Amino acid sequence: LHLFESAEAILIPAQLIIYGLSKENAVSTYGIISGMTLPLLLFPSAITNSMSVMLLPKVSEDNSVQRSSSVITTLHQSVNICMHLGIMSCVLFILYIGRLGAILFHEPSVYNYTIMLACICPFLYVKTSLASILNGLNMTARTCAYSITGLAIRIASLILLVPGIGISGYIYGLIISNILVCALHYIKLYKMYHFKPDIINNIITPLSLSIIAVTSSNIALRLITSLLSCVTSLTLNSIFSLCANILLSSLIYIIIYSKVDFT
Repeated sequence: LHLFESAEAILIPAQLIIYGLSKENAVSTYGIISGMTLPLLLFPSAITNSMSVMLLPKVSEDNSVQRSSSVITTLHQSVNICMHLGIMSCVLFILYIGRLGAILFHEPSVYNYTIMLACICPFLYVKTSLASILNGLNMTARTCAYSITGLAIRIASLILLVPGIGISGYIYGLIISNILVCALHYIKLYKMYHFKPDIINNIITPLSLSIIAVTSSNIALRLITSLLSCVTSLTLNSIFSLCANILLSSLIYIIIYSKVDFT
């Protein structure tokens, strides 16, 4: 895995130079993707990574005593949490965090790359939990093979697409690899336990809650801004406004999520 990851890191600027960028621009683009955009997208994964650490011993214990129903319940709950986190994060990245990142890093292209890659959030977070569950089922070789498959797709996109269309080719490779690897994990577990996919709770409900949270946050902040303009001459600057929208939307989402019964 480390060998593939090293090859990926070397190939990105090298293939961008073949595309026509100067060495400075190629390295700069690589830095923007790997040092600015991806850390933003991976920030919420701190939650899923922590959850994955707890999932592995739980699933391993249930598997050792043949408690399939408990494994299925754990699977449903982890997918549900990751889909809620992923879809809400996707919405926040598109509406607010992409712009906030561009302002904080003083790099406008961070916004464009964040918008393009925001769609991988649900797959990225779900993949982490599913991999932990498979590891708990003593299928580490399978998860390793899936990871290598994802890396191979990204390297193939670097070799085949980047020389022709630039960094967009690598972004397409990132999107395809994350979707495919997540699907491979999900299909394997589905074949093992034949659980019923919950489209309503895992897709429709997170989308609905995200819309409600973002809309409510916008209305509340507009009211606050109007009151401030009436009472004082103070106005909310762009960074504060974006941070307030992110925090308030997240808070509203968490409150609603805690009140909804997903059983």
